[in-house]
Amino acid sequence: MELLALFDKDNKSIEGYIDRKHKLDVDEGKYFKIILVFIQNSEDKFLIQKTSINRGEEFATTGGHVSYGDSGLYTAIKELKEELGININSTELKLYSSILYTKAWCECYYTKLDIDKGSLNLQKEEVESIYWVSDNDIDNLIKKNQFRKSNIEPYNNLQKILKNKNL
Repeated sequence: MELLALFDKDNKSIEGYIDRKHKLDVDEGKYFKIILVFIQNSEDKFLIQKTSINRGEEFATTGGHVSYGDSGLYTAIKELKEELGININSTELKLYSSILYTKAWCECYYTKLDIDKGSLNLQKEEVESIYWVSDNDIDNLIKKNQFRKSNIEPYNNLQKILKNKNL
């Protein structure tokens, strides 16, 4: 059983938890939390992954659920290690957005890293393959409904921030 931390409408941690299997049954006014991490290299390409989870041709960035007792930042570091084999320091991740969905908060992190794809250790249960892709590539995946829906708003927010050089 995986227990997820709970948060209020202001994104503050609250008492209690919910079983991940029942996360969509969370009480009104309570929210679980997911994290997303966007990695961009010096060529301005993003590292995305084709998911192994049975969702067809779906691509996404690295992400995960915040477990009970954990923080969003801790979860971001943990997910990068688990899914891709990337060891990262907390100072290398920048929180750039928190988005409130119907049942969840989404904390969005960004980092600029040059990584050789061949050096990564993929978690085969979740990640089938990885790619460095351009903004246009991601836009095309969005148009074809092949980019995870929960990643679109965070990606668009990041694009606006990067365009204004605020990160």
